[in-house]
Amino acid sequence: MTLASGTFRAAWIGIAAMALGATPARAETVLRVAAQQMPLYQALPYNPVAQPQALFVQMIYDPLTVVGEGGIAKPGLASAWTQESANRWVLTLRPGVRFSNGEAFTSAAVVDALTYLMTPEGQRDSVASQDIGKTIERVSARDDLTVELVTRSPDPILPVHLSFVRVPAPAAWRKAGRSGFATQPIGTGPFAVTSWSPEKVSFRAVRDSWRAPKVDGIEVNIVTDPVARTQAFASGVADIAMGVTPEDRATIAAAQGRLAPRPAPNVHFLAFVTTKESPLRDARVRRALNYAVDKSGLIDAFLAGAIEPASQISHRGAFGFNEALAPYPYDPAKARALLKDAGFPNGFAFTVVLDTAASGVVDWYQGIAQNLAAIGVKMTIRPTPVSRITEYVLKGNWPVEGFGWTFAGYDSLLGFRFRSCAMQPAYTCDPALMPLIAAAAEAPTEAARRSATEAALAAERDAPPGILLWRAVNFDALRNTVSGYEVVNDIIAWDKISLAPR
Repeated sequence: MTLASGTFRAAWIGIAAMALGATPARAETVLRVAAQQMPLYQALPYNPVAQPQALFVQMIYDPLTVVGEGGIAKPGLASAWTQESANRWVLTLRPGVRFSNGEAFTSAAVVDALTYLMTPEGQRDSVASQDIGKTIERVSARDDLTVELVTRSPDPILPVHLSFVRVPAPAAWRKAGRSGFATQPIGTGPFAVTSWSPEKVSFRAVRDSWRAPKVDGIEVNIVTDPVARTQAFASGVADIAMGVTPEDRATIAAAQGRLAPRPAPNVHFLAFVTTKESPLRDARVRRALNYAVDKSGLIDAFLAGAIEPASQISHRGAFGFNEALAPYPYDPAKARALLKDAGFPNGFAFTVVLDTAASGVVDWYQGIAQNLAAIGVKMTIRPTPVSRITEYVLKGNWPVEGFGWTFAGYDSLLGFRFRSCAMQPAYTCDPALMPLIAAAAEAPTEAARRSATEAALAAERDAPPGILLWRAVNFDALRNTVSGYEVVNDIIAWDKISLAPR
């Protein structure tokens, strides 16, 4: 057959196929995302859970467990678990799972991941998983799909803590090394990296993933300026713009989009340095300041009413959250009465340090200052880099009486390490709280741990270490062609997102 005759035959077959009504090839769907920043650790699996740092790891890897609302651990790569004794757990792994490079997911991968987290390097490498390395005494494989964990002391909610463990492909990790793996990651998740640059990372769908995605790929462009992210969305360059503000709602709607709130697994509060001599050492004063702040009004003004005032320094996605507690109502008259009872009828003045680089925070705190001024309390805000605030927290020598801070994570009890007498040096210390914290830490069962943690949070609410504010919430712009956008505890289900034809 000549080339010409072969070409003619191919053309004839194509015409015949169209005549017979053959379906044309489906257009590839690539989800375009405008993100705030390149994650600090790029795509290393052992990262904090919160966005935007966890953006890539949520696309690439799967955790051993997933924590839903109510702080309940649900299956991830571990499909089931059993506590055989106080210090011994057995994980049953999900069968038939493979990494995106074809490696089989077995107990060996889990053992490698946990063993790494137990090393000094692994404990330095991850903020979220440090306690895993300290908790686990040894880990071993019983068979290809069964892992045995022995803890140094009883941990009745170990499955909750295992939600921070994302598992990389062990052979690929050994070959690339820690630094190489950061931009050549291999996980069991729905997407795999195809190209990487400082401004853009592209992903392809892993069609045989146990969480097979609905789009063919994702293209993430790093757009650090929030105005530019909104403009990228408005101009049609992005299908999702992360970290926009509620003020952009009209622009987003005009571009055939919608504003989607994304609650995070952390709670904002204005922490008081109660170990420093000031009126704030008196619990009545601290309660007064909680009554003095119109938190619902501030949420409506700056956060589009997307969240509720905090009733405690925890959130509904954390284990031990106490559903029985209510937020402090806005009651300036009660605030003045408490100040008078504490011996400060004319109010007082204090200073707080604040990371003013954080989006929206300055507006919130200026509103708080106005509320406090209405009851005679003058709060001065001193802009301070977060690195300096962290230094004060870790080393003491506080030059002020308060600072903006958060509780983050899925275990309400762990937050007390940083806001109780247990921390050294302590910035706040309530001796009456320590037996309740100890009771929760020593609880032998999940039910006892939950009850004791709830009791500690209730006691702390009545003698607050600061002004309870609200659960953190971020906002994303979604084009109306995007569906299936689901978020729990700031974890985006990228595999469930669909994109209609443009």
